[in-house]
Amino acid sequence: MFAVGLGRSHLGLWRRCASPFSTAKVCAILEGMRGHAAAQRQGLACVFGWLIGPWLLLSSLTAFAKSEPRGVSQVADSVASARVTQLLAAAQTAISQNALSQSYQLLEEAYRLRADLETLYLLGSLAYIERRSVEAVDLLRRYQAEHDGPLSDTHSEVAKILLEPLPPSGEVLILGEKGSLVLVDERVVGVLPLSAPLLLPVGKHQVVLELAARRKQQDLDIHTGASWLLRSSVESDDIAMSQAPLLVWLPHYRGLDAEAIRQLEQAVEQSSHEAGYIVKRQEGALSAAPQLQNCLNSLLCQEELGRRSQAEYVLLLHSEHSGLGQQSDWRLHLSLIDVGVGDRAVNSNQLCASCTVSKAASKVGAAVSLMLEQSFQRPRGTLQISSVPSRAEVFIGERKLGITPLKRPAWAGRLPLEVRAPGLPPYQGEVLVEPERTVSLHIQLGDGTVEDDPATQKQAKKPLYKKWWPWALGGVVLGGAALGLILGLTPRSHQSINWVP
Repeated sequence: MFAVGLGRSHLGLWRRCASPFSTAKVCAILEGMRGHAAAQRQGLACVFGWLIGPWLLLSSLTAFAKSEPRGVSQVADSVASARVTQLLAAAQTAISQNALSQSYQLLEEAYRLRADLETLYLLGSLAYIERRSVEAVDLLRRYQAEHDGPLSDTHSEVAKILLEPLPPSGEVLILGEKGSLVLVDERVVGVLPLSAPLLLPVGKHQVVLELAARRKQQDLDIHTGASWLLRSSVESDDIAMSQAPLLVWLPHYRGLDAEAIRQLEQAVEQSSHEAGYIVKRQEGALSAAPQLQNCLNSLLCQEELGRRSQAEYVLLLHSEHSGLGQQSDWRLHLSLIDVGVGDRAVNSNQLCASCTVSKAASKVGAAVSLMLEQSFQRPRGTLQISSVPSRAEVFIGERKLGITPLKRPAWAGRLPLEVRAPGLPPYQGEVLVEPERTVSLHIQLGDGTVEDDPATQKQAKKPLYKKWWPWALGGVVLGGAALGLILGLTPRSHQSINWVP
């Protein structure tokens, strides 16, 4: 206000001095009224005001312009907050009156104004009331993941809803511009980045991303257990769609409370999602292979669990801390298993002295991001092995790869190879796997014969009647004999032959 008043005072002085009268005329008038000395002083003041007045006015207006948007923004936020509060209260009233359609319209308007957790919770509650159980779990699990600390008594039903049996569904991981509004089948479900992949019921759906005036959409057909990855970028008006890779998460906690576990899991999932992976937790993976429950300490069992879950990686975490107050010493050991190769791709040991839970979780998240990047960049090729007899066991060091005939990815480099069959001496040697190339070996167990490429093996002798060249040679000989016989029976002169009867 001071700046505005100062600007107005300058403006008035400048207008008086910069009128159609010149400065000299003003001075003459003042001279007649108050005397020559007073006129000179007032004239100099007018000249000074006429010269620097516009500059002062411009400075005042600039200062006012700089301060004005901040006040407007604060007022707009205040108005939006008040409007959201009214909308949420009206939506709760509509729910109590069973006016569910009206309630959703109110909640959608509120979420578009301010995407807060309370609105997300009410959207999930509304979906649960309308018996849209998959959508309810999708919304409420993201509400629980984003909520700081334990849930209040008024929201205690969230945990119970999340434990209910879930109908057939699939997951959709969305990566795109931050702040994009996400709609599924024209219903608001969140804002990017999402804290968890979308959970959608089986069937056809339409996913829409809205940001400012841009609107992108992608149709999906969800099957049971399906996982999709949608990528949106500023440069394109389309949404790229592909199968989302899975990562099985096998944690082992020692001495951690529920809140610490929640923060660690949230850090792992966030880093995995940013890398484009959907996380499948241990209980979900074991539901498809419960017989592996008691062997998860072995690499072979961990690989098998990842394979049955159709995952690319299995991530292990062993964590422990001293447990002394808010800050304690943490030991975090992470291991990333490449399911295709069947071996550990990257290990990471993190020591965090005098760490809070949030700092330890941050270290875990950063380590997961780095490990996924390193594993992706690690060179690998393909190892193809056949043997006589077949169904021999193939080992790389102490790690069993499988039985022959075998074909699977392997780390690039020189690898110790052993092939075993009952009752025969094993083959032991070394194989060189080159990046992005396939090395093929055919091993004759017993005599230790190894051939580099099965295509170069000598073919077994075929019976004479199955070979083509004897028939071709015989045909040439018979053809020549017949031609000679014809020429021998033909007279030397054709003049005595009556060609036409």
